[in-house]
This record gives sequence, C-alpha cells and structure tokens, in this order.
Amino acid sequence: MREPLEAALERLAPGNGDPLARVTATRDAARWLEEVGLVDAVERARAAGSTWAQIGAALGVTGATATTRFGGTPEEREARARQSRERAAQRNKIASEAIGATPRGELPGMSVADAAEKLDVQLGTFRRRIQVAREKNSGAFAAAITVVQLSPKREVMRVVDLAAAAQI
Repeated sequence: MREPLEAALERLAPGNGDPLARVTATRDAARWLEEVGLVDAVERARAAGSTWAQIGAALGVTGATATTRFGGTPEEREARARQSRERAAQRNKIASEAIGATPRGELPGMSVADAAEKLDVQLGTFRRRIQVAREKNSGAFAAAITVVQLSPKREVMRVVDLAAAAQI
C-alpha cells in the first residue's frame, strides 16, 4: 500500500522540490482521502453487503458511529456536515467575543482564506508563501498583508492588496 501512495505524492510534489510543498501536498491528499476517498470506500462496502457494524469495526468505531457519519444520501451527509460547521462557527464566535477579539467586519481587507480562494491557490500553499515572505521581510508581503494585533497574544493577517498577494 505504501508504494502507490508514495508514487502519487511524488507526482503531486516531487521529493527533490520544496520540502514544505511536499508537506502541504501530503496534508491535502490526506484531507481528500478523509473527505472523499473514505466516503467512497464506505459506499462500496455497503453496496457489497457489509453491515454498519463491520464497517465500524474496520474504522475502529462502533457501527452506530459509522452510520451517523457515513449513512444517508450525499445531501443528508452534507446537511449534517453543514450543521456541524455552523455549530463550530457559533462556538468560535462565542469564544472570540469572550476574549474580546475584533469582529470580522471591522478588520481591513479580506481573510487569507478568502484571498487564496480568489487567487485559486490551495490555502496551505498560500499560507506557506505568506510565511516565507514575512520571514524574508519582502516588499510583496508589506504591500499585500496587514497584520492586525487582536490581543497581546493574538494576531491575524489580512490581505489588503490582492494583486500584490498574487506575487507572493
């Protein structure tokens, strides 16, 4: 099993290239396997007649947990995932308000995640580029990014110039 996965990673991010690009590619591949590949594998197992208890055992969880996570139609699974994201966002909002974080609407520019999406760049790759530019104290970083201090121990980077960010 190891060799085909290593070959796929080598195609995504050659080992003789940037080692941090390899880290990002590995993380992205793992997320894809978790989000898409695992669902496909479970659907195939169900179609072949495996029970939820068998699938749960293969995953190291109970059958009920497997049913909750993978059962239902794709639309039902997406609705459950959306509800989970909404609950997490609500918890984050409450936590941010508790520590006195600045509301998003009052921050300059756009989030790094929004900028990565607009630039059609993987978020992890874009964050790494920003980190390298910041460490080098590059002009592109200074032009594209504003660092907002939310509290003595918390800062957030915001993209204020998308064209400059594309050059990072």
